Amino acid sequence: MNKRSNVIILEDKTFELHSFGGVEAPLVVLLNFDKSGEEIADLVKNNGKEFNLIEVTGLRWQDELSPWRHLPVFHGDPGYRGEGFAFLRTLAYVMVPEAVHQFGLKPASMAIAGYSLAGMFALYAGTRSEAFDALLSVSGSLWFDGFVEFVKEQGVSKKAHYVYLSLGENEPVTKNKVLSTVGMKTEELRDYYLSQGIKTDFVWNQGGHFNDESKRIASAILAYLNAI
Repeated sequence: MNKRSNVIILEDKTFELHSFGGVEAPLVVLLNFDKSGEEIADLVKNNGKEFNLIEVTGLRWQDELSPWRHLPVFHGDPGYRGEGFAFLRTLAYVMVPEAVHQFGLKPASMAIAGYSLAGMFALYAGTRSEAFDALLSVSGSLWFDGFVEFVKEQGVSKKAHYVYLSLGENEPVTKNKVLSTVGMKTEELRDYYLSQGIKTDFVWNQGGHFNDESKRIASAILAYLNAI
C-alpha cells in the first residue's frame, strides 16, 4: 500500500492524513494529544488492512473534549470547562467534512477515536451527532461524573454500529475515589451498548493509563476494520 500524507489547518486545528488505502477506504478520525499518528498508522498498516487516518491535533484538551464542566480530580488538574458540545458540532459538521473534501476522500465508513479524555469524547460524539459509524474509546475517561447516565438517557446514534472500549488493568487501582470508578463505569457502558444491539468489544490491556498508547489505539483501529 502506498502512503500519501497531507496536512491542512482548520480553525487552529491540524488535520494530517495518513493514507494506506483508496479514497473509499474506511476512515478513522483520531483526536490526539501528540503527533503519534504516523506511528499508529504504521502499526495498523502492518496488518494489511486498507484504511485512511486523519489525525487531529492542537486541541484545547480539557476544555474542548469535556461535555460539561467538571472540577479537578487529581493534583495539577486545571479542571474542565465543558466546551464539548460546541466543539463537536464544529468538528463533525464543519471541520471533518472540509478535511474529507480537501483530501479527496469518499469513505464508505468513518470512525472517531481517542485516548483518555478523547476516548470519552468519541463516545459523546455518538450521542450528539450522526457523523460516525463507529466509536473507539481507548482508556477513556469514563469516570467523568454523570457521563454513563448521560449516554443512557440520550441514547446512541442509529448510524453507530460498532463500539470499542479498552482499559489498562491497573487504571481502576488507585486511591483516587473518582478515577477508581473507571473500570465499573466502562463495564456498565459496555453492557448498555450490547443491550442496544450494538456490536461492542471491551479489552483489558496490561499496565496503567500511560502504557503503550500507540499500540492500544492501533488495536482499536484494527478491531474496527475487522468489524466492518
